Amino acid sequence: MYRINISYSTGDSFSNRETESLIDLSWNNLEIAKENLKRIKDHSSWYNEKESSTRKSTKEKYPEPECHKGLKENWMIYLKTDNNIEIIYSAFWIGYFECLHGGDIIIEKDKGLSFEVIHA
Repeated sequence: MYRINISYSTGDSFSNRETESLIDLSWNNLEIAKENLKRIKDHSSWYNEKESSTRKSTKEKYPEPECHKGLKENWMIYLKTDNNIEIIYSAFWIGYFECLHGGDIIIEKDKGLSFEVIHA
């Protein structure tokens, strides 16, 4: 199984911290996981351009990426499942205090193929 790990910063009015989180989807198909990683990158680039103060002041329109077409909220994105079905996903790395730093695909261990001994 493949998962996508997101590296981003988050916080509030008083503090900021860097963190990582796995999105709560997984894939058996590496090519679809790669496509979703690219969708996340494209969506983030579009969002950052759209929200930049320079572009807000010029009132320019910037084309939506395909992974966001037709969605009402900026923090929504279409991601694909292994069956090539597009689902709407809430991009937790998008927000007033959030800033995406990157993402990577990880291979999730099959818990049935390993064990861990814990010593007291």
